[in-house]
Amino acid sequence: MNSQRSLAIDIIKLAAAFGVVIIHLAPSTKVAEVFTQLFSLFAVPFFLMISLLFFINRVNVLPSPRLLSLRLDRILVPYVVWSVIYTLMRVLKYRLGGETLPINVVGIIFFGGAAVHLYFLPLLLLFQAQALSVILLFRANYWRLIGSSVALGAVLFGYFGSAGGHFGFDHALEIGVLYVTLAFLLTYTQALANGRRTNLLIGWIIVTLSVSTAFLGYPLNVLGMIRGPIIGYAVSALALNWRLHITNPLLSALLTCSYGIYLAHFAFLECFEFAVDKLGAALTPYTIVTKILLGGLICLFCVGFIAIVRFHWLSAYLFLGEKANIKIQKTGA
Repeated sequence: MNSQRSLAIDIIKLAAAFGVVIIHLAPSTKVAEVFTQLFSLFAVPFFLMISLLFFINRVNVLPSPRLLSLRLDRILVPYVVWSVIYTLMRVLKYRLGGETLPINVVGIIFFGGAAVHLYFLPLLLLFQAQALSVILLFRANYWRLIGSSVALGAVLFGYFGSAGGHFGFDHALEIGVLYVTLAFLLTYTQALANGRRTNLLIGWIIVTLSVSTAFLGYPLNVLGMIRGPIIGYAVSALALNWRLHITNPLLSALLTCSYGIYLAHFAFLECFEFAVDKLGAALTPYTIVTKILLGGLICLFCVGFIAIVRFHWLSAYLFLGEKANIKIQKTGA
């Protein structure tokens, strides 16, 4: 991997970000729920797998992976900022409703408890810590000691997060091991011509089975907690081997908005649903049409917000974790 962007990956990331918006538009009609399930199967698994892949490729080649080289501020800075924003929004919402917000300080600070989607960031950090510990354990003795410490920290963080139900599911540590193992496997196979061809085949098979699972409930549901990592591997494999060139600068800039949409969409969604509720209107249960229209509208608001905050480096850094203006390259990832 190099520092250049893959447009194919950006397209799937944007689709996954739109899918996350669709997922959070609930409750849904039965037909719309099937539509939502399509995104539920691949969106977060893809984000986790492709993020781990980039992390492993970036850190694995470094002779001495220092703290700055891990780029943790890309996750931590927006996490802190959006946690404050969403906490204040929830407090205001409860106050306007004449209620008092029950605040779980530990959950908000460490596990993304300020909003329903922020759990993803500490979960990703947990998986990255697991991957980093593996990388360091294959280094010299000094790095092995650090790797062991990182692994211990990951175990403790994962245990308390799962025990408290902060990640929304059990066995976060075990699932992390699956994601990390498959991310290393994907890194290895992508370096081989036969491996890339095999990944394409696996990708199409799993994606086809995923569509079947969304509509019929099988066969991938029988895999249990293995399902997410496998789908994440398959979709990432397809993205990595899809060659695409886009020359339109506006479209290229749009394709860099997935992270910002993920972070900001819930704020716009909360404001919209609060306003609708105060007006006495009712949109739920959402249909496929209302999900697509409202989801697209929320994404447009997010893109406008992203364009505004990118005008200044400080706001881009605080809200998006970006240190410089994004420049789209023609090839690479």
